[in-house]
Amino acid sequence: MSARFSSVIVFGVLLVRAVSCPSASAQQVIYYRSLPDIGQATFDHNGNPVVRMNASICRQRPDLCEFVRAHEIAHHRRGHLHGNVNVRQAEVEADRWAAMHASPRAVRAAAQFFGSGYGGTRQNGTSRQRLATVNQAVAQRARIAKEAQAKAARARAIAQARLIQSRATETRAIQTRSASRSPTRTAVLATSAQGTTVRLVLYPQ
Repeated sequence: MSARFSSVIVFGVLLVRAVSCPSASAQQVIYYRSLPDIGQATFDHNGNPVVRMNASICRQRPDLCEFVRAHEIAHHRRGHLHGNVNVRQAEVEADRWAAMHASPRAVRAAAQFFGSGYGGTRQNGTSRQRLATVNQAVAQRARIAKEAQAKAARARAIAQARLIQSRATETRAIQTRSASRSPTRTAVLATSAQGTTVRLVLYPQ
């Protein structure tokens, strides 16, 4: 990002105060034409969780804005705005949560932003520290995805094996029933002049 935005981009402005919050599972996101930060996690006048976003910056850098939005939502989800919290640790947790839940494009945008030396503050840590947090979360996210894929593959293999076993059991049962149905009586119905014999074979029910 150009240097003219470096002075106003501060992730996670954390308002540490004891405010009753009915639910932090769903936050209202409001975009402002003028905001001193990219995003802020706060409450409205009724005590409901709100995320404020800078509309002008979000129009220019939507992917980075998505990461910031996830970062601010994390503050609500993790209860960082209630009572006394370790602000530095809260910012690390919010960066980690955002890196785990935002889209890959948004995470890449944040990594590029931090890697370029932006986004570091006394509260949030240096840009290098934030980049390290994001990279660690990305690695964890990849491990979780890989484990989920392996688990799904094992489940598919087990289901396929059970299906094959079920079909084999059914085939053996059919063969057993057919073998047990030996004819009880054979009657000659007719013999043609050419010597062809028509027989009636009776099987038990």
